[in-house]
Amino acid sequence: MVAAEAMLRTLAGALPEARLPAGVPHLGAIEARLAGGVPALEGEPLLTGAALLLNVELLAAALEGSAGPEVRAIARTLEGSLPTAAADELAAAAQSGSWDTIGALAERIGLESDAVITLVDHATRPILRAGARAVHEVVLKSPWQRGTCPACGAAPLLGEVRGGGASGGAEQERVLRCARCLTAWSFPRLRCTSCGETNHRQLAYIHGAGEESFRRAEVCSTCHGYLKSIAVLAPLDGYELLAADLATAALDVAALEHGFHRT
Repeated sequence: MVAAEAMLRTLAGALPEARLPAGVPHLGAIEARLAGGVPALEGEPLLTGAALLLNVELLAAALEGSAGPEVRAIARTLEGSLPTAAADELAAAAQSGSWDTIGALAERIGLESDAVITLVDHATRPILRAGARAVHEVVLKSPWQRGTCPACGAAPLLGEVRGGGASGGAEQERVLRCARCLTAWSFPRLRCTSCGETNHRQLAYIHGAGEESFRRAEVCSTCHGYLKSIAVLAPLDGYELLAADLATAALDVAALEHGFHRT
């Protein structure tokens, strides 16, 4: 557990904050995207292949002590195997979270897909967070009602149950958290984040003894998805989100054993 926590700290803090390209994101297009159910940052040219590969190299260097030299080999293989156009395609896939595309590319060049996906995902997060900060005010005012992130489109990592609400709302407001760009958005407590089910007979909780009020897996019998939910006193930062996900791994095991899958 200690080694895993150290790796999470590295993943969360190894890269510097990113600077957005000039004129990006295009704020004039964001309101229309959000109104149409499209994430604010979708299609924005946030990241080049060169910038992504540089971040992968920096991240691999930081992880070498805990993950071993093979992580540097992954970074070097990516850099040496991808021409500029392919690297740009990789960056676009990473920005949109097209993990099947990235996994297939990794296998074509002889790399382990999960390791590449993890590196590329975390290498993309600084620019997504910069983009999310740039569109924050527009997102707050949008009519977004989906269970995916209004900024980058990712599925939430966790739900936070906040006393007093995220924006002055009712007590015990449910706020979904995106680990990729750190966006937080309110979502009804009695609604499945995956399929939108609102029938309370189809919605239930899995939790440890005495833990229902502060950490649980919220499960849906309609789509068989689940999302972990934890009570918090204040919004979690990037490392705290990853650490909370690790600390509640027993809920993942229990949900999977009951036939649910993570959304």
